[in-house]
Amino acid sequence: MTFKELKTTEQPQPKIEKLFGHCFALKEIEQGDKLPVGGDSIFSGEANIETICDLEQFADFFSQTAELADGYDLPNLKKWLNNQGFEFDEALFAKLYAFSVQMEKSFPASEGVEDKRKEYYHEKKQDARLSEVLTGGFAQCAEIAAVAQGYLQQSRVDATYFSGDVVWSGEHEFSGEHSFLVIEHAGKQYIFDPTNPVDTTAGNFPSIYILDKDFLQEMKQGTKKFVKAKNLLSKKDAYFGVNNGTNVDAKRHFVE
Repeated sequence: MTFKELKTTEQPQPKIEKLFGHCFALKEIEQGDKLPVGGDSIFSGEANIETICDLEQFADFFSQTAELADGYDLPNLKKWLNNQGFEFDEALFAKLYAFSVQMEKSFPASEGVEDKRKEYYHEKKQDARLSEVLTGGFAQCAEIAAVAQGYLQQSRVDATYFSGDVVWSGEHEFSGEHSFLVIEHAGKQYIFDPTNPVDTTAGNFPSIYILDKDFLQEMKQGTKKFVKAKNLLSKKDAYFGVNNGTNVDAKRHFVE
């Protein structure tokens, strides 16, 4: 009796992990990936607008940001964090702070961002490129989070790109689509929202949210759900999660 080579029928997992509604998670973005960044119909949750992640075009930006982060005095930064009452790793904070600073410097937003972005994707269709959106000054959360993911990957930070929803106040009945990053560090999870840095008298600081729950695991339950998170600097609460465009009930859908 001869034995032929056995082949399993199991298919490899797609890179994009589909979640509830239109939402998805992406552990790694690679050069040339086509990233869904929105849909062209308000009547469908299909994300049929994509951008080509030409990460190689951001080599200088990544290098400048890393150099900026390496130049910070970590012992003094740790002291400052402690004085502010922030329990957060100073080396990781330095990386996120450098991104916020360099992003504002390298890719300032232009006027009429939403209209320019819509026009660009309409004209480019399948040839839209992440670098062109950023240099054009009309990037929104999907593109900004993608650049942040690329930077953190190079910086050896364990981050997941998350295309989901957010409720900025517990009193709101509807959520808004939003892309952000989930960082796993030293046994904890944090949400990094690179699109909305905290505006202070000392300039922009990274918008980092503290989580008390396993956010990524909560999002895999196949249902509408939002996890409460507290901003490290502003102390304001927000609710990040997954939705399908329907209204939100705090008692049923919020995980405190």
